[in-house]
This record gives sequence, structure tokens and C-alpha cells, in this order.
Amino acid sequence: MRSGRRRFAVTHCHSLQSNNRASPMDALIRAAVERVTGEPADGFDWSESLTTAEELRALLEPADAASRIDLLCVTDHVNETTTAFHPDLVALAATEPRVALGAEIQTVAEQPPGSGCWVTAPEVLVYGTPDRVAAGSGWRFGLDEPLLVELQAECRPPGAPRAEVHRLLAACRARGLAHALAHPLDGHRCNLPATLRILGDCRFVEVVNGGFSGASTERLERYVALRNQRTPIGDRGDGSVPELAVRWGGSDAHLGDYARVRMSWDPPAQGGGMADFLRDMIATPTRELLDERVFSIVGHGNRLGRCLGEVLRLVAKNARRNRATFRGPRRLARLAVLGPTIAVQRVLELRRDQARLGAELDGALDKALASGHAASAEPSFAAAQLSSAEVGAAPAVPQ
Repeated sequence: MRSGRRRFAVTHCHSLQSNNRASPMDALIRAAVERVTGEPADGFDWSESLTTAEELRALLEPADAASRIDLLCVTDHVNETTTAFHPDLVALAATEPRVALGAEIQTVAEQPPGSGCWVTAPEVLVYGTPDRVAAGSGWRFGLDEPLLVELQAECRPPGAPRAEVHRLLAACRARGLAHALAHPLDGHRCNLPATLRILGDCRFVEVVNGGFSGASTERLERYVALRNQRTPIGDRGDGSVPELAVRWGGSDAHLGDYARVRMSWDPPAQGGGMADFLRDMIATPTRELLDERVFSIVGHGNRLGRCLGEVLRLVAKNARRNRATFRGPRRLARLAVLGPTIAVQRVLELRRDQARLGAELDGALDKALASGHAASAEPSFAAAQLSSAEVGAAPAVPQ
């Protein structure tokens, strides 16, 4: 039985831990710094987010219905270089049971299978189990550091640069770890067949991401709708049809506006904490989650102009933090030209990749519809959202 008293969770956000070698943009940034300075950039201190643990804590303070956050899953970028969480984040999660310290784990896929060639694959948001893990002399929700290291080691095949996406998804299922695919049409180099196989291996699919285009949202909405009608989409290689999927949403915030995409959650009666949230993700049957509308998305994807603005702000903030690196008028002048140019080029490159993959997915979805297996009408994105009245009526989570 459900409580009917909705809570709001941010399930994808970043902090100062998304830095340096853990950042997917690290190599690009260091190459840019070397172009500006003419010197090695090994000591350059780069971060995709400068949000502190105290700033994250403040997000949980009472707010209006449009920005209220009852539960917060911190999902900083991690890869094989990450062996520990920032101590301030650990301390936050140890003292605040509404916070889970998870991770956005970078992955690769072998493309084509058996080739020994590895390409960047969609990242996986891993949240943990309903049980707390040790944190110094206390306990907290999320992943513990030994498990983070172990997951990446056991899921990294010989010759692969980091965790392989299917192995990681399988490990999460085997260990009972709540997890979801992060923006599966954006930020990677997998082709459509590989992407469809990855999508089919995960039941929580981030269809709305506050850092990427609404075009991806529309396509993923169509994909999930058809998948949940048991319609074959493309070729998974084994003739199987994936299990039912749950639409997921994340703000993917780096520089503020952390509530721009939230998950609205109808908790079990007499429940409402982080353990109940993660337990629903892990143990509640998908059909029940869908029929009872346990999870709903509040928010929408980003516009290109806003995305570019956030990236440029991030470049400026990192330049100020490393002002000693850019001392002298010549370096400052080169930074003023190269910094924004490289940032904009990267954003546009990601958009081009998304457009290419999205167009191929459109074709596969159109073909699936034409096959006659699909229902005559697909649920719209707007119809799947909470109304403003429903959002405004939700009570605050009890402390």
C-alpha cells in the first residue's frame, strides 16, 4: 500500500568530487591548458563542479514545492582512478540520512563485439542498497569505498581501459544495487545496436536529463513506451525483448539549479526515507511500479543555449581557481580565446553525436511502429508528468 504523500528526490547531481582524472573531460581540459601555457598541465586542478558538501546540505532545507528536495543522491563522476570519496561528502552522508553517496561510473563497450576495440559507453548511476554502509565510526547510505574499487576492477575485462557496461549492469543486479542508465543517448560513442543492447539491460532509464537536450527525452520516451508494449525494437542480437522499463529523471546539475529535474516518489505507507526509496528501486516489481505510478518525473531537458552558458561559467570558474597558471597578459589573452572556443566545440560535438544516434533510433522506432506490434497510440511525455497541483499539494517529508 502506498502513502499518497509524495516525496521528491534528486537522483543525479555533482559536487567537487567530479574533478581531475575522474572527469570525462579531463584529457580535453589538460590539452587545452597546455595549448594556452605551452607547459605540462599535470598540476592543473580541474573540476566539473565546485559545489561543496555544505551547499549540498543546504539543498535539503525547507523550500517551496517547485524546488523541494527530500532525498538527495550524490552521483559524482568516477572511473578506475577513483578509490575514495571526498571526506566532506562522507561526513555529510554519515550525518544526514536523506543523502546517499552514489556514483556515476564511466564505462566502455566492445564495438563491434569480439573486436578488442573499446569505445565510450553510457555511464551508470549506482546508488547502493537499502542497507547502510560503514562511514568511519558511523553509518551512511550509498556505496562504500571498497565496493567502488571492487566493482570497477571485477567489471574491467582484459585490455579494456575501464569497466565494461554490461558487466557493470550485471554486477549491480547480482549485488542488489539500485542503479540506472545516465543520459543513454548522449555523451558516448556506441552505435545504435550497441546502445539498444545496453538500454535493454537496464530497467531504470534516464529519459529526462537536465543537462542534455529535450530531443533525447522525446526519443527515449518513445523507446520506453514501445518497450513497455513489448514491441521488438532493432536487433538485440539474441532475439529477446527487454523487460519492462521505468522512466527515470536526473537534474545532472553541476553549478546550481539542482532541483530542475526531480523524481516524484509515492513511498510505501509508513515509509519515506532513503532505505525505502532504494528498496523500491531494487525489490518492487516493475509492473507494480508502473501501475501504481510509484515514480514520476518532474522537470525537463536543457536547451542548447543554457547548456553552453553553464559550460562557459564552469570554464571561467576553473580559470579563476587556477589564476596562477594563466599569469601574464599573453596567457590571459590566449585563454580568453581558446577556453570558450574549446568548450563550445565540445558541447556542439556532443550534440552532433546525439543527433546522429537519435536519427538512427527514430528510424528503428518508426520501423517498430510500422511492424503492427505496437498499440495505436503512445503515451505522451506531458501526460506522464505530475500536474502542478499535485506537486504543490505534496507534504514535506518528516525528519
